Amino acid sequence: MRNPRTAVAASLAALFAGAGAAAFTAGGTAKAATTYAVAPYVDLSANSADMLDKAIAQGGVTSYTAAFVIGAGCTPIWGDTLGIDNSTVNPRIARAEAAGARTIISFGGAGGIELGQSCTDQTALTAAYQSVISKYKVDHIDFDIEGAAIADPVSVDRRFKAIKALEAANPGLNVSVTIPVLESGPVDSGKTFLANAAANGVRLDIVNAMVMDYGHPVADMAAAAKTAAAGTLSAARGAGLSVTYANIGLTPMIGNNDSAGEVVTQANAQDIVSWARANGIGRLAFWSVGRDQPCAGGGVSPNCSGLGGAALDFTKIFTGGAGGGGTTPPTTAPTTAPTTAPTTTPPGTGTTWVAGHWYAVGDTVTYDGVGYRCLQAHTSQVGWEPPIVPALWQRI
Repeated sequence: MRNPRTAVAASLAALFAGAGAAAFTAGGTAKAATTYAVAPYVDLSANSADMLDKAIAQGGVTSYTAAFVIGAGCTPIWGDTLGIDNSTVNPRIARAEAAGARTIISFGGAGGIELGQSCTDQTALTAAYQSVISKYKVDHIDFDIEGAAIADPVSVDRRFKAIKALEAANPGLNVSVTIPVLESGPVDSGKTFLANAAANGVRLDIVNAMVMDYGHPVADMAAAAKTAAAGTLSAARGAGLSVTYANIGLTPMIGNNDSAGEVVTQANAQDIVSWARANGIGRLAFWSVGRDQPCAGGGVSPNCSGLGGAALDFTKIFTGGAGGGGTTPPTTAPTTAPTTAPTTTPPGTGTTWVAGHWYAVGDTVTYDGVGYRCLQAHTSQVGWEPPIVPALWQRI
């Protein structure tokens, strides 16, 4: 994922995150997996990181991608250069979780050195990744591998061997990889990267395409994202992975990109989101929540989009959150039961809503005699029943 604080214009670009998708295995068929449908990136060590609180409270964000964990030898550190036990990132993650938003931890990015490169001992590398999973108690992780890292076959192989071990040690762990693409899809290094995942027997849930910073002016960034998605799907299949669009993620850089002549407007974002939903794209994200505030004529900044409009414009487009403030997920479960207690227990669709059940995108339920459709895959809980969290349920 590209970090605008350290990135330079390049011919390749970065970003992507999560959905109610299927996971794939090399040479196998897709299987059901729980992933997050909309999980925008947040640069948690940037000055604008506290925009995450507003995005959760007012923009409908229920999951997000925390960027980035990098490496100091075999020690995982955040972008603030502090270790995972004392980082300035930790209170921000704690607040997000308390507000009901789920975290995907992302390793890598354009700045710093990813652990797979900085830690050359296979056992120590696996332990370093595991320490992050255990510290934050996450079941979704992302590897944003770009620049020199994606073209380094030794570290690529070492990383995928570690990921294979992590999947064995953490049942239910969801893994996404975020790679740079052109409008036609991944370049040769990206294709080789995916082939190594297949060769190591790694199960990937999402291949996130960084639909940004193509290196030249682009008239229609939404159209470019669509062709990049098709190219990424083709490349993943060509690498030996059994995939559909449910295994593909799309992450644009909102507003002005690092590469001159590339701008993702609010209209472009709506076009990307509509196309992704119509085609069953597994994850939608963007770079970044901290940039989702206006600064017309502001160039490229880690703290604003460079465009006009209003704060959280892009967040609300991606989540479907209501303008003028959304509903904040509860920090504690309500003490009262739902108005109409569920009388049947799913699975199945069209049944009464019930807490503790995993719902897939498209499932329909009734609640208080009203029908609702699931917009984002999730395990339901008291306090998230329809229509309290509009990012999860749509009245039908």
